[in-house]
Amino acid sequence: VTGISVPHHLLAIDLIARGFQAAAGQNYDRVVILSPDHFNRSRRPMATTQRDIDTVFGSLKNDRVATGVLLADPALFDDSDLFRREHGIAALLPFVRHFFPKAKIVPIAISYDASRADCDHALELLAKLIGPRTLIVQSTDYSHYLPMNVAQQRDQESLNVIAANDVDAVMHLVQSAHMDSKASQYMQMQLQRRVLKSFATVIANRNSAEYSAMGRRTTSYIVTVFTEQPPTQDELRY
Repeated sequence: VTGISVPHHLLAIDLIARGFQAAAGQNYDRVVILSPDHFNRSRRPMATTQRDIDTVFGSLKNDRVATGVLLADPALFDDSDLFRREHGIAALLPFVRHFFPKAKIVPIAISYDASRADCDHALELLAKLIGPRTLIVQSTDYSHYLPMNVAQQRDQESLNVIAANDVDAVMHLVQSAHMDSKASQYMQMQLQRRVLKSFATVIANRNSAEYSAMGRRTTSYIVTVFTEQPPTQDELRY
C-alpha cells in the first residue's frame, strides 16, 4: 500500500480505521498527510511545520529533513502553528502513531485558494521525498451540506474520476459539493500515478446520514487504497 484516502470526521471513525488497517503490517519511514486548511490560517498556498506532535498514544516525530525541503520554498510553504487546531491532521495522527509508531510525519495543510500551478510546484518538491517506504495519507471528506440523494450523485461523479484515474477531471469538480480539498485529491493521484506507479481501489463509501439524523445537510466519505498491483479481496478483508 503506497497511499490511502480517509475521512477526518470522527463520526466516521470506523472508516478511518478501515483505511489505516489496509496499510497495517507494512513498514514506513515517512508518512505524508495532505489535508485542507479548514480555517484559512496559512499565509501561503500550503503550510507545514517542523514540530513534533503529541497524540493520545504518544509523540510523533516530525520528519525535519522532508519538512525542511518544503520550507526552503517560502513562497509556497508557510511555517505555521495552524496544526494545533487543524482536525484534518489531528484526527488522523493517533492512527498513524498506533499503526506506524516509528514513522516520521510530514503534515501538509493546503489552502482552498491553492491553484493547480501551486500543486504542481509542490509535487516537484514532494516527488524527491517519496520512496518505497513512504505512505501518503489523503485526509478528505467528500460531498458537503447536501440532501442524501444529491450527495449520492456527487459521490458517483467523484468515484468516476477516481476509478478513471483522471487527474485533469479533479480540477473540474466543485468544492465542497464533491469534496473539501480538490488539491489534496489531485496531489495524491498525481504522486501515486507518476512517482509510485500505483492505482486506486475504493473500499468504502458512506454518508453521515447512516450514522446520525443530520437532516438535509449531510457529509459523505470515501475510503481509497492505492497499490502497485490490484489487491485481492483477502488483502482488504476488514
